[in-house]
Amino acid sequence: MSIFEQFKGVFKGQGSLDERMTEDNAPDKVKARRGEVDLLRAALQELGLSWDILIKQSPRDWPVLEELKETAFTLSRNMEGLSPVLVKDQARLEAWLAERAQLAPSLLRKHGCYLVALALIIKHNLTQLLPFIMPAKRRYAYGGN
Repeated sequence: MSIFEQFKGVFKGQGSLDERMTEDNAPDKVKARRGEVDLLRAALQELGLSWDILIKQSPRDWPVLEELKETAFTLSRNMEGLSPVLVKDQARLEAWLAERAQLAPSLLRKHGCYLVALALIIKHNLTQLLPFIMPAKRRYAYGGN
């Protein structure tokens, strides 16, 4: 059997090299994760945020990402006053974040909405999504990989 025949399902997009069931891709885990993504999407829509703005504002630099993740834990405990009106006005959002987060103004300007989304995941205790946003030093402190 040629290599193409062996992997033809993969090339046609009908399968994958490893289709074994793992803990991460178990149907109940996938369903729970999808449910939490829907909850996050609803919380973001309440504030007038979309996936597009989060993609645009997501940091490309690892140290900045880690700093935002750590700050999101602090921000999640103090989110009163956050509203759609506040999120739409960039200057007011920056001022609101500056009161609650100890970050440079340039980071708040570039990544403010992304920081709010991370804080929403923590505030709503979305346990299926939380491992994806856990800062490295917290992950290692709690025995994660």
